Amino acid sequence: MKRLFFLPVFFIMLLISGCANMYAPPLDPGATEEEVITRHGKPTARYQEGNQTLLEYAGGYWAQYAFFATLDSNGRLIKWEQVRTDEKFSTFVPGQSTKADLLKTIGHPSEISFIRLNHYEVWSYRYKKALSWDMLMHFMFNPDDATGTLQYMESGIDLLYDAGSE
Repeated sequence: MKRLFFLPVFFIMLLISGCANMYAPPLDPGATEEEVITRHGKPTARYQEGNQTLLEYAGGYWAQYAFFATLDSNGRLIKWEQVRTDEKFSTFVPGQSTKADLLKTIGHPSEISFIRLNHYEVWSYRYKKALSWDMLMHFMFNPDDATGTLQYMESGIDLLYDAGSE
């Protein structure tokens, strides 16, 4: 009987500890890459942007936050930032920005879907607008476009968090 109780408690503690690592207080600038990984765990993705390295810490399907650690050419932390914000979203320009730009700026989407009528591949990101409203930002791409150029973008209420929706 004790073993049956222990397994669910173990998995809950494991899930909580994973979230705690991502939301742990950030390190001070100048920390090493090894210190960042020790504190926050293995990054979801790693990108090279000029002489800087970006470590992505995506929150997954339910998450409204994602974090990036920016490291200089010596592997030292420059900044740790939450990237799912209106300020970051506003940097993208339809007709100019690409999927690669999104990945290096705000990371992997919460979900990818398709709108058959308009022939769009949609990357959706959950986020908290002004720390209050549960929102989704949608970025639409033509799936036949090899360059991955952004066609259209819009935001809306995230019904996943709307208790009154059906």
